[in-house]
Amino acid sequence: MPIEENEARLRLLQGFYTLVNADEVRRFLRVYPDAADVLIEARPHIERIFGSNTRAALEVTFDPDSESLRDSEELFGNIRTSLPVEEALDQLSQFDDEWFLAQLTRAGGRLNFNLEFV
Repeated sequence: MPIEENEARLRLLQGFYTLVNADEVRRFLRVYPDAADVLIEARPHIERIFGSNTRAALEVTFDPDSESLRDSEELFGNIRTSLPVEEALDQLSQFDDEWFLAQLTRAGGRLNFNLEFV
């Protein structure tokens, strides 16, 4: 993918997602460019289910017990919410069932969504 296109998608993502470890997120999205498409497409689904003012944070995580950290990396979209726990979990389950689970393979199985309570 051309660098300019990748940078344009990254700018678009930064309009909705906070990049927790920005350098790692940028590198991850260069390695797994389909993840950026999934993240862009996720926005209206997150807003529909969690509300239009909902923010999310992107963070690359690694399994510390893995022999190869790069082979264990995963990008999390942490949906920030102040909803009661049960309600937020129900909404995350709805997001998964209605849209996200069908997208898992598009990002090489290395993208996931979770909740971050604020």
